[in-house]
Amino acid sequence: MRFKKDKLMKILCEEEDLLFELHGEMKKREWSASQQAAPEKIAQVCLKFTQIKK
Repeated sequence: MRFKKDKLMKILCEEEDLLFELHGEMKKREWSASQQAAPEKIAQVCLKFTQIKK
């Protein structure tokens, strides 16, 4: 079971890296306008994932 969890986490990290690179390229080329997230929304998401970890 631990192996599957580690493998899944690796895949998720790779996906996050790819999305970060993609977003950076799109921003350089001005293909998408990024918006700042409201602090309340960030806190809400953090709370949600903190509760899931427990």
